[in-house]
Amino acid sequence: MKNFLALISLEIKLTLRTHLFWILAGLTVVSILLPVLTLLLGQFILIHLFTRDQRTNFSSIMCSLPHSSEKLYLARISAALLLLLALWPFMLGILLFFPEMQLAEWSNMPSSIIFLTLKYLILCLTQIGLVLLCTIITKQLAWLYLLSIVCWLKTSDLASNLGFLPSFSQLFVLGQGFMLPSAPSLASGYFPQQILFSGVALFQAGLALLFAASAIIQQMRLRRERLLGAKTIIVFFLLSLAFLCLGSRIALTELAHREHWFDHLIQASSQRATTAQDQGYATFSPEAYQLAVKLKTTAHYFAGTARIKGKISALPSHKMQLTLRDSFTVTAVNEITADKPLQWTQNGAILTIYLPDTYQENTELMLAISYSGEIREWFPARMARPNGPVNFIDPAYSLLRSGYAWYPIPGLHHLYTYYDCINPLTDRTETTLRAKPVLQPPTKFTMTVDIDTDNLVASNLEQTGAEALSGEYKERYHFYSAEGHDVFLLAGPYEHQVQSTPDGKISIYSLPLHKQQITRFINSFKSLYSVYDTMLEENPSYTVVEIPPFLLFSEDGQPLKNLTLTDTIVLSENYFKTKSHTLDFLNQVRNNKHDLAILQRWWQEDLTEGLGMNKWGNGNINTSLSYYLYLVGLEKTRAPESYLQAKQNIQAGQSVLLDDFCAPSLPLSPITREVFLVLDSLRIELGDQALKKVMRPLYRLHKTQGAIQPSDFSQAVEATLTSSTLSPVKQAEIRGHLLSIEELSANPKIFTASTSITQFSFDMEEYLP
Repeated sequence: MKNFLALISLEIKLTLRTHLFWILAGLTVVSILLPVLTLLLGQFILIHLFTRDQRTNFSSIMCSLPHSSEKLYLARISAALLLLLALWPFMLGILLFFPEMQLAEWSNMPSSIIFLTLKYLILCLTQIGLVLLCTIITKQLAWLYLLSIVCWLKTSDLASNLGFLPSFSQLFVLGQGFMLPSAPSLASGYFPQQILFSGVALFQAGLALLFAASAIIQQMRLRRERLLGAKTIIVFFLLSLAFLCLGSRIALTELAHREHWFDHLIQASSQRATTAQDQGYATFSPEAYQLAVKLKTTAHYFAGTARIKGKISALPSHKMQLTLRDSFTVTAVNEITADKPLQWTQNGAILTIYLPDTYQENTELMLAISYSGEIREWFPARMARPNGPVNFIDPAYSLLRSGYAWYPIPGLHHLYTYYDCINPLTDRTETTLRAKPVLQPPTKFTMTVDIDTDNLVASNLEQTGAEALSGEYKERYHFYSAEGHDVFLLAGPYEHQVQSTPDGKISIYSLPLHKQQITRFINSFKSLYSVYDTMLEENPSYTVVEIPPFLLFSEDGQPLKNLTLTDTIVLSENYFKTKSHTLDFLNQVRNNKHDLAILQRWWQEDLTEGLGMNKWGNGNINTSLSYYLYLVGLEKTRAPESYLQAKQNIQAGQSVLLDDFCAPSLPLSPITREVFLVLDSLRIELGDQALKKVMRPLYRLHKTQGAIQPSDFSQAVEATLTSSTLSPVKQAEIRGHLLSIEELSANPKIFTASTSITQFSFDMEEYLP
């Protein structure tokens, strides 16, 4: 052991004497701001260390040393690992203080530091294994660097497009998306990577051991040493096999579970889309909801009983339909007044209830529907929406979003739309999904939530009370609204505040660390909120929720999330920090995301998915209206020149990029262009009042039916045109744009998915203070 430690010490000393190591080490430390570059530069350091013999013509001398290849290589590998780990404190320092020397808030959480360090350790093992694999293929220095770069490019490309690959490939490309260091969430740490971390970490450690053993065996063969005498190598092989088997089993089981659910939803949506609603069902109109919920967060388990009071307004037959999320299993359906069970059947998301023959039309009906199940929604496909985890139950955080049909909604509704997109890696057409919100009309809504953790429960309903429980559940929260609709349920380590305004209330759910910043944020909302409130509806009551950044982004940083939290301003926890920046683009990023969050209080479209939208078909009315509202709000509050800039770009046939760094990159899809030109003409000729006259009925439609059709848009514009003083020429021009919108909508283009190489970009959400 003494000789072995002396060899490790010697390897470290020889490496530290070279200038190239210090240059590469400095670059590696700085590159932690673009974490994927740490892999490449770390590989260069390892190549520099492992090829010292060839570079210094020391190979022949090494062969004559009395030490075995096994001991020499193990010492060199150990030295390499220690050198990479020695860089970590400096990298961690940059992560803690970036940007502009502000200490990261999560630095006072030892669990976050430990987990981040563990991720970096696995990354170091990955680098060593990859470089050793390259040395098996070639010993030529130039080819070794080239091969390392090629491997880095390919694995980075594949790791950022995991939706195009089978599950095993997600492990084989060394799992960079799971292992690269990134700033943790204050509320929930590293979820959702934690579910897969143990499996991927074991798999990668097994790969590293396997590649290391293979490299040592090759060297032993060159020196004609006996393989059977290398006990350490045998142990390496056994450990690598054990790690590979165990790690792949853990990770692939979880990945298969996610993809199985996704495939099931595609099949169910395909079948349901071809089935027209049977007109023979009774129409049930709810008048009041009373929902009792129980959450077992550790087990990802949800149980609920929905008591629904309403009337049957049409009774062609004694059966009716309700929509309930596929993952829930109904256990009982009872009529409360008569206190008797009803017959029912459940087929996927469709719940059919059979009424007794004695029920009459317009008779009041009170139902009690009990159901339970696991809460998961994970879309692994690259072009799916949402992408990654959206609805989940976890000890740190829980979310059931609006429009998710997590409680029964009367009528038959489609939960998803499926569409085809072109996979650029294979040039094949593939089917993927887009979640479709299920809208619930406003009605009296009462809800109680029992939760088995200390998390505080939030909703867009008003919180009316809370009480401690004994036994399996710790807390019970009470909610009420006279006009509750599209309810969401959110639980996390929050504090709750309510601020009164002259006309309503603002309910704020924030982390305790940020409770002092609430007033500052409410004040920052006022001017822009007033613009949208005046244009769309006069309702100053709303909810503000602080959430982890990963709920706004997909696994690889792509902004393809739509949380649809009704009547709520959703902000990343990173925006509750107080630091103002001398770097202008950081303030610009903050301001743009801030403005988008306010707009989504009304119009819940994911504008950030506009990146690359020129390949996303013809566009749609909803997104186009949202873009236009965003530009109007930007013009009226903080960037008067932005509207004119966007208009000039659209007229010139160019995409609207407001700046070099910041989303949204407004697309020039055909429908977006036509909608902009229609609304711009009305605004120029008739003023903001005409724009309000068009937008308000469209917003009401958006609340009640979701997607706005071209005919809806044309009807709203025509109502303004017929009562206006516009010249016949101008009216004909506007009607030409409306006709073009209808033609484009009737002939949709297929989506073309684009690859995303993330080496030279980083998720600003993770670092923005």
